Amino acid sequence: MDKYNKNLKKIAKTNKYDCWDLDIELATFIIPRLKLIKKEKFGVPASFFDEFFGDSKDETKLAQKEFHKVIDKVILCFTLIKNGGVKSKKEDKIIKKGLKLFIKHLSGLWT
Repeated sequence: MDKYNKNLKKIAKTNKYDCWDLDIELATFIIPRLKLIKKEKFGVPASFFDEFFGDSKDETKLAQKEFHKVIDKVILCFTLIKNGGVKSKKEDKIIKKGLKLFIKHLSGLWT
Protein backbone atom coordinates (compact mmCIF):
# COMPACT_ATOMS: atom_id res chain seq x y z
CA MET A 1 0.00 0.00 0.00
CA ASP A 2 1.42 3.38 -0.94
CA LYS A 3 1.88 6.28 1.49
CA TYR A 4 -1.16 8.19 0.19
CA ASN A 5 -3.52 5.27 0.74
CA LYS A 6 -2.10 4.58 4.21
CA ASN A 7 -2.76 8.18 5.24
CA LEU A 8 -6.21 8.11 3.69
CA LYS A 9 -7.01 4.94 5.57
CA LYS A 10 -6.01 6.60 8.86
CA ILE A 11 -8.19 9.63 8.15
CA ALA A 12 -11.19 7.56 7.07
CA LYS A 13 -10.93 5.09 9.94
CA THR A 14 -14.32 4.40 11.45
CA ASN A 15 -15.76 2.19 14.09
CA LYS A 16 -19.16 0.59 14.53
CA TYR A 17 -20.47 3.57 16.49
CA ASP A 18 -19.94 5.82 13.46
CA CYS A 19 -22.73 3.89 11.72
CA TRP A 20 -25.38 4.58 14.34
CA ASP A 21 -27.84 7.24 13.23
CA LEU A 22 -25.92 7.66 10.00
CA ASP A 23 -28.88 9.51 8.48
CA ILE A 24 -28.61 12.16 11.20
CA GLU A 25 -24.81 12.36 10.84
CA LEU A 26 -25.07 12.84 7.08
CA ALA A 27 -27.83 15.45 7.45
CA THR A 28 -25.71 17.31 10.00
CA PHE A 29 -22.81 17.30 7.54
CA ILE A 30 -24.86 18.31 4.49
CA ILE A 31 -27.04 21.15 5.87
CA PRO A 32 -24.31 23.76 6.53
CA ARG A 33 -22.66 23.06 3.18
CA LEU A 34 -25.91 23.58 1.28
CA LYS A 35 -26.50 26.81 3.20
CA LEU A 36 -23.01 27.99 2.25
CA ILE A 37 -23.56 27.15 -1.44
CA LYS A 38 -26.75 29.22 -1.37
CA LYS A 39 -25.22 32.10 0.58
CA GLU A 40 -22.02 32.39 -1.44
CA LYS A 41 -23.79 32.02 -4.79
CA PHE A 42 -20.95 29.97 -6.27
CA GLY A 43 -22.95 29.52 -9.43
CA VAL A 44 -25.85 27.58 -10.85
CA PRO A 45 -25.58 23.99 -12.07
CA ALA A 46 -25.93 23.67 -15.84
CA SER A 47 -29.02 21.48 -15.42
CA PHE A 48 -30.98 24.55 -14.31
CA PHE A 49 -30.30 26.24 -17.64
CA ASP A 50 -32.03 23.42 -19.52
CA GLU A 51 -35.31 25.02 -18.51
CA PHE A 52 -34.16 28.60 -19.14
CA PHE A 53 -32.31 28.49 -22.47
CA GLY A 54 -29.58 31.03 -23.06
CA ASP A 55 -27.28 32.91 -20.80
CA SER A 56 -28.74 36.39 -20.48
CA LYS A 57 -28.79 38.05 -17.05
CA ASP A 58 -32.55 37.49 -16.73
CA GLU A 59 -32.27 33.79 -17.53
CA THR A 60 -29.35 33.41 -15.12
CA LYS A 61 -31.40 35.06 -12.38
CA LEU A 62 -34.33 32.73 -13.08
CA ALA A 63 -32.07 29.68 -13.00
CA GLN A 64 -30.46 30.86 -9.76
CA LYS A 65 -33.89 31.45 -8.21
CA GLU A 66 -34.97 27.91 -9.14
CA PHE A 67 -31.69 26.50 -7.83
CA HIS A 68 -32.20 28.26 -4.50
CA LYS A 69 -35.76 26.89 -4.25
CA VAL A 70 -34.36 23.39 -4.70
CA ILE A 71 -31.64 23.99 -2.10
CA ASP A 72 -34.26 25.26 0.36
CA LYS A 73 -36.37 22.13 -0.14
CA VAL A 74 -33.33 19.88 0.33
CA ILE A 75 -32.23 21.80 3.45
CA LEU A 76 -35.73 21.40 4.92
CA CYS A 77 -35.64 17.69 4.11
CA PHE A 78 -32.30 17.15 5.85
CA THR A 79 -33.35 19.34 8.77
CA LEU A 80 -36.37 17.09 9.33
CA ILE A 81 -34.10 14.04 9.12
CA LYS A 82 -31.66 15.61 11.59
CA ASN A 83 -34.51 16.34 13.99
CA GLY A 84 -35.69 12.76 14.14
CA GLY A 85 -37.20 11.95 10.78
CA VAL A 86 -40.80 11.37 9.80
CA LYS A 87 -43.41 12.41 12.34
CA SER A 88 -46.34 12.96 9.98
CA LYS A 89 -47.51 12.27 6.44
CA LYS A 90 -46.65 15.86 5.50
CA GLU A 91 -43.08 15.46 6.77
CA ASP A 92 -42.77 12.14 4.98
CA LYS A 93 -43.78 13.84 1.72
CA ILE A 94 -41.29 16.70 2.31
CA ILE A 95 -38.44 14.27 3.04
CA LYS A 96 -39.16 12.09 -0.01
CA LYS A 97 -39.36 15.13 -2.30
CA GLY A 98 -36.17 16.62 -0.84
CA LEU A 99 -34.24 13.38 -1.22
CA LYS A 100 -35.37 13.02 -4.83
CA LEU A 101 -34.21 16.57 -5.55
CA PHE A 102 -30.91 15.92 -3.78
CA ILE A 103 -30.28 12.81 -5.86
CA LYS A 104 -31.33 14.55 -9.08
CA HIS A 105 -29.02 17.54 -8.55
CA LEU A 106 -26.17 15.93 -6.59
CA SER A 107 -23.74 16.07 -9.49
CA GLY A 108 -24.37 19.82 -9.81
CA LEU A 109 -23.47 20.62 -6.21
CA TRP A 110 -19.80 21.07 -7.00
CA THR A 111 -20.49 24.72 -7.81
